[in-house]
Amino acid sequence: DGMRVAASVSSTRIPSTLVAARSQRIIMSTSASPPSSSSSSSSTSTSAASTTSPVVGTKDLLVYGAGVLGGKVAELWTHQPGFEGSKVFTLTKSDQRHDALRTKGFYPMTTEQIFSNAANMGKFPFVIFCAPPSGSVDYVQEVRNALKLWKNSDAKASAFVFTSSTGSFKPSEDGDREVRSINETSPIRNEDDPRGGKFIQAENIVRNA
Repeated sequence: DGMRVAASVSSTRIPSTLVAARSQRIIMSTSASPPSSSSSSSSTSTSAASTTSPVVGTKDLLVYGAGVLGGKVAELWTHQPGFEGSKVFTLTKSDQRHDALRTKGFYPMTTEQIFSNAANMGKFPFVIFCAPPSGSVDYVQEVRNALKLWKNSDAKASAFVFTSSTGSFKPSEDGDREVRSINETSPIRNEDDPRGGKFIQAENIVRNA
C-alpha cells in the first residue's frame, strides 16, 4: 500500500530517516529550532519492563498503532542524534504483543490504559499515528483522540505525524489502473469520498492542530 504523511510540527523537524517509508506526502508547519542533545528526556528511571506508567519526557515518542510501520519507527527513534536515551511508548489495541515490545525496551500500552493514565503521565511531545482504518470504528475520531495526547507547544519541541495513504489521491480520469507517478500536485479526493475521504478529513484535522 502507498502512504502519505501529514504532520503538525512545532519548534523542531522530524528526523529524515523516520519519514522515508514507501510513497509519502509530508505536510509540516515549522518554527524555531530542534531540541539540543543535552536536554533531559525524562524525570523518571522506570524500566520498560515495569507495569507502572512513567512520566513522559521531553524527547519521548508515542507510536499510536505499533504494527509493522509503527514498530520500525519505534526501533529507529532512540538512535536519532539528540534523541538517545528517550523513551518510546507503543500503543496497541490489546496487550497480546506487550511482552515482545517490552523486550525491545518499549513501554507498551493499550488504548484504554493510555487514556486512563494520561493525566498522570503527561502529554507526548512527539506522536506518530500509524493505526490502520480497518481496526477503528470511527477512524477520524481516533485521530482526534490521538491529538489529545499530543503536547502542542511553541516553547518546546513537538511534532504529530499522521501516516495517511496514497488512496487519498484521485484515480486517473481514464480509469487506467496501471502504476502512475504521483506528487504533491496530484489531485486528491473530497472529504465525502466513500473510499479515501476519511484520510483527507484526518489530514486536515492534523494540519489544523
